[in-house]
Amino acid sequence: TDANGDSLTYALWVEIPAHTRWVWMPQVGENGEMVEQNVAAQWVSGSNAGLSIASNGAISGNLGALSANSNTFYTYRAKIVASDPAGASAEAVFNVSANVAPSAPSVTAPLARQHLPYSLVLPAFSDANGDALTHGVVNLPPGLGFNASTRTISGTPTVDGGWVIAYSGSDGQVLTTVYFTLTVEANAAPVAPSVGTQSGATGAMVYLALPAFTDANFDV
Repeated sequence: TDANGDSLTYALWVEIPAHTRWVWMPQVGENGEMVEQNVAAQWVSGSNAGLSIASNGAISGNLGALSANSNTFYTYRAKIVASDPAGASAEAVFNVSANVAPSAPSVTAPLARQHLPYSLVLPAFSDANGDALTHGVVNLPPGLGFNASTRTISGTPTVDGGWVIAYSGSDGQVLTTVYFTLTVEANAAPVAPSVGTQSGATGAMVYLALPAFTDANFDV
């Protein structure tokens, strides 16, 4: 607001926090060395964080992290500067925290066998903000369950087929989902061999070499 009723113009700034950077210094040592330097905090345009400010002071955009010298900052300060036609200005400074969605891992599921025990520990999602994540799955084959605390799919599948499973990670604000296929192979019954008539002498020891059964699933 302005006590004189003047029209105000607004500018939005964000602050890259103080940090360090590595710089090659050829004059250091015999052959030059990488030297760590301190970099002071610096105010830059809000556009560096994906933000803009309208003529009425409204802020909009897709809030993002700030980057500088191979550093990424998810928490930083921002300020709005309001100026009147005479050049007088005032500013308001506040803290900003940019939440980044969890990052999904690559998931590959080994083949499962119908009516046989199965277990798979899924890789964890990661979070750039360091937030605690919760994991979940949808569309498991019948007979299998999911333990979210250990990220383990386990049980005995009862139905064969291919199942597209949705695996998600949430930081409480944003949910990220990755999809993978779990194939349950049908369990085929063993196939009996053909056994001809066997004979032996009465009262004598008999040794019979019978042909083996076969199994399409290569079960032992």
